[in-house]
Amino acid sequence: MLNRKRKLANLVWAVARNTVSYTAPFIRFIPTDRCNLDCRYCFQKSNDPREMTIEDFRAYLDKAKALGIGMASFLGGEPLTWGPIFESVALCSERGVLSDITTNGTLLSTDCLERLGKAGLDLLNVSADVVDPTGVTAKSSVFRDRLVRDLETARDVHGIRVRINSVFYRDNSESIRTLVELAHRHGFPISVGFVVPHFNQEASREICFSRDDRELLTTMVDYLVDRKQCGYRIIDTRQYFLNVFRFLDRDRFWECNYGRRIGWLNVTPSGRIRSCTKKMDELEERFLDLTPAKVKQLRRRFRAGTEECNVDCYSNCAYNGYYFYRNMPAAMLRYIAAHPRRTAAAG
Repeated sequence: MLNRKRKLANLVWAVARNTVSYTAPFIRFIPTDRCNLDCRYCFQKSNDPREMTIEDFRAYLDKAKALGIGMASFLGGEPLTWGPIFESVALCSERGVLSDITTNGTLLSTDCLERLGKAGLDLLNVSADVVDPTGVTAKSSVFRDRLVRDLETARDVHGIRVRINSVFYRDNSESIRTLVELAHRHGFPISVGFVVPHFNQEASREICFSRDDRELLTTMVDYLVDRKQCGYRIIDTRQYFLNVFRFLDRDRFWECNYGRRIGWLNVTPSGRIRSCTKKMDELEERFLDLTPAKVKQLRRRFRAGTEECNVDCYSNCAYNGYYFYRNMPAAMLRYIAAHPRRTAAAG
């Protein structure tokens, strides 16, 4: 419990420090781009065999501390396919850094969650989009026998803040309703994002929304806003749902979080910077070479880049990050107040 308070205090300090200097309070480590699923809408994966080593990660964490890190996220690909994941989470805990994993849930088990709990994991995002696997996605792990109970144990015993991440596409509206109700019954926050189009528009046409889907979208937006108003722990802002129609009209009305000082830095398996997880690019900048001056330059570069792609993307994580930036004090207080505490049985 004392270590978790230390990590939360470090996060507050990291964000405060970033308001007066160019630091890196939030860093996403992408130890592997490989994934054990092949969801049709996903472009955050590749078959590149490169992976971080534990020695790489130690060096990156040292650098991250020098850059004022407050939270370390592990993304992919599928980060639970990466062997050193448990040791890396433990290293974050030792250094007083909050840790966060986003996983498709296929590799979660009683033993895996126990090991993550003992390593000191703080947040676990479990992606689930459908009740049963479809031709679009097989992300249905929370409906697997025992997993919800194991997630409740991870939350109640180890203090891991568990949430469900869902992607809403053209054919899974009933599954989204089922997921929202499941999350509510078990007390899990849930994030529901509209599927983000591929930059290859042809690959996205079948599953992404268009103006022709206004009736379906209106029905689902009304449902999500109503549930949110009824106290369901739907993370995404009310404006994110309501403004989807402005997005489909190609209205330029919001600023992607990647161009802001509070935005994340993404570290690839090779140790270079990725401008955006949706683009799967790899810049020439090496993470180990970053300084506050170079972070400042990157922010300017990212902001210029989002001027071009923002109108084509409606990523909920980027939108919510933008909202967080504009409402930072209140958002920080809500985050700290919502952080779970370990039970007496957990010590």
